[in-house]
Amino acid sequence: MTQAPTLHTTQINKLISKLDLDEYINSLKALLCREHNLFLHLDYNWCVNIIKELRFKDELALKPLNRNKNLDDAIEHLKAQGVLHIEDIYYFCDIAKYFLYAKRLNLKEYKYLFLWFESIDIPQHIQDFAHIFDKHQNIKKGFNDELDIVNEQIDYESKNINNIFADIFKKQNLQFYLIDTKIHFFNNQECLLLRGGFENVLRAKVLSRSESGFFYVQPDVIAKVATKLQKLKFEKQRILSEICKEISDIFRDNLDSLELINKEFDKLDYTLSRVLFAINNGTKFILPSSMQSDKRILELNNFSHPALKSPNIVKTNITSNKNIILFTGVNAGGKTMALKSLLSACFFVRELIPFDVDTSSVIPYYKNIVAILDDPQSVSNDISTFAGRMVEFSEVFKAIKEQSCATIVGVDEIELGTDSDEAASLFRVMLEYLAKANTKIIATTHHKRLAQLLSDTNYCELFAALYDEQNSKPEYEFLKGTIGKSYAFETALKYGISDNIIQNAKKVYGDDKNKTNELIQANIDLNYQLKHTQKKMQHKLKRIKQSKQAMSNRIKDYSIKFNKILSDLKNEYFNAINEAKKSIAKNNIQDAHKSLNKAHALRTSISTKDADSLFIIKKAKLKIGDKIKFNNSNAVIVELNSKKQIAIIESDSGIKMQVLLKNIIKDRQDNTKNNKTLKVNLKKVMSNNNAKTKLDIRGCKYDEAEDKLEQFISDSLVAGFSEVAIIHGYGNGVLSKLVREFAKNNKNISSFKHGSSNQGGRGVSVFKL
Repeated sequence: MTQAPTLHTTQINKLISKLDLDEYINSLKALLCREHNLFLHLDYNWCVNIIKELRFKDELALKPLNRNKNLDDAIEHLKAQGVLHIEDIYYFCDIAKYFLYAKRLNLKEYKYLFLWFESIDIPQHIQDFAHIFDKHQNIKKGFNDELDIVNEQIDYESKNINNIFADIFKKQNLQFYLIDTKIHFFNNQECLLLRGGFENVLRAKVLSRSESGFFYVQPDVIAKVATKLQKLKFEKQRILSEICKEISDIFRDNLDSLELINKEFDKLDYTLSRVLFAINNGTKFILPSSMQSDKRILELNNFSHPALKSPNIVKTNITSNKNIILFTGVNAGGKTMALKSLLSACFFVRELIPFDVDTSSVIPYYKNIVAILDDPQSVSNDISTFAGRMVEFSEVFKAIKEQSCATIVGVDEIELGTDSDEAASLFRVMLEYLAKANTKIIATTHHKRLAQLLSDTNYCELFAALYDEQNSKPEYEFLKGTIGKSYAFETALKYGISDNIIQNAKKVYGDDKNKTNELIQANIDLNYQLKHTQKKMQHKLKRIKQSKQAMSNRIKDYSIKFNKILSDLKNEYFNAINEAKKSIAKNNIQDAHKSLNKAHALRTSISTKDADSLFIIKKAKLKIGDKIKFNNSNAVIVELNSKKQIAIIESDSGIKMQVLLKNIIKDRQDNTKNNKTLKVNLKKVMSNNNAKTKLDIRGCKYDEAEDKLEQFISDSLVAGFSEVAIIHGYGNGVLSKLVREFAKNNKNISSFKHGSSNQGGRGVSVFKL
């Protein structure tokens, strides 16, 4: 039985029709598993949380529901001591079975779903019946022995009838009389279609005659089996009636639980159908972040109204933080559709219906949505268009006064039905009253007077419908902050009114008003140019951000490469040291020690700072004339101020600009001369077991002394000495100078000093390694 529509449902259906959403809403209703109200009075925040969890990770957390029926009448029948039909019992059991399935799932990661299903208590008596039916809605074998016996007998006799018919079709003497080899039904009785004269070969009863003159005939043998089968079916109905009475009595004893699961099933159907609708249609839920959010802010991005046949052509983009939105401008420019789009989006948000829109949209929750879109004129009630409008507005004022809830009102052609100047003054005051009551108003108008009166207020935002004069067609876009031109003359010319009539009409209209229109058009053109420039700048800014991101990615790549090189160098150093500890080349011992010292120097020079620090060091070494990269462009440094960390660069195109040093990357090709790779190539080295902590170079020549120093320091490092002494004597100072220079240039020597008095004084130098 279909539910009688409530006043709430009737009002919603009227709103749906006014907003051209009937087809869209009907497609959502088709996903309900049973017939009930699509707009239930449920806790909004609870529904939001359930919907979020049902579509967890873009997958359904639960399996879809089976088709069911509305069981409100069945519950009332139980309350009246009635016996349920077997079909109603099946649907109650199916609901119980689904909730038992949901309670068995591991839903602890779904906080609200888990708590919800845990709160649904299903008594054991109802659980006992949850699984007694098969998928064909028949009671399973084993539930009732008497029913099982009757079902077996019915199956046997049904097969027996088929077998008897098969034997009859095989009889040779009957072939002439058979019209076909089909089993026909007449008044639910199986029969054959035969020609006249069959009495000679078949004992049967004529049930009826066909239009072609043939006979519907039931063989006597079939009639006997059919009679027996009919008795068995009556017996089955008797048994089922007893089962239904027994189960109905148990259900009546658990009526509260039965009503609960029936109600909760409607809630599950309400939420799950919406999630399925979003998945099937690729639409999105826009959920208000707070029920107490600022109701003035309304931002609709890339919204496609479901009624539009080409949604990719016309997209609504409207942003406003004022209480009043007023659309003006050309007829058929999309003002009414923009109005319907804004109201539709608010309706979808209120009723938790997914729709085609950008998720960046910001749409408040409006409990009360009023659409004043039609001509309210009524001949039967003697109400004119304007009078009807006043009745509609008086109802809005009354509702706002009685209900302290967020309200949005949409009015199409607000000044319809009366003098535009008087109406402009009246609606100026009425809209101001509504705005002060924190009501959101969206209105359209062809007249400029009301727009002019509202243009200097801080609670109204103007939107002008744009018109392509060159191609004589509306653009279905809106320019914010200006009054739109009506284009009445241009539209009339487009649709066949002669140019002569148009020119005369312009003269009647007046030069001063034409000039006003020209000023309006000039203002629109300037705003349009500004909007176009803003788009270009936004596009350019987007490209800059992309370049910045690309640069950031390059730096990350360089960081990874740097750390790889750092790791390789460390491995190379440690491999060289390990080889040196094993052996020292017998045939080239001096070169081996020099290479070993270079390996130690390499280890000292390797910085453990990260790649970003490396880039900072490189940037600090920039100089005039260096080739650099800036914003993916090649340039050269022409001036440099290291103190202020800025430079003036000149690009390949000759443009000079001042930039921060931190934004400059030195050209890798310009650094090749500084990127020499130190190769340590020790073929065969051996450990020096004769290493000593003192080296005497007195009497040695310069080159000989230098070679001995190289070898001595290498041996000392391998031996692990931390301090060694070099005896060079006083002499003419050549050897002492050599030792000092060697110590300064060798990175393996951290410090050096003259020896103490008991070590030899100035004739000895002490190195710390």
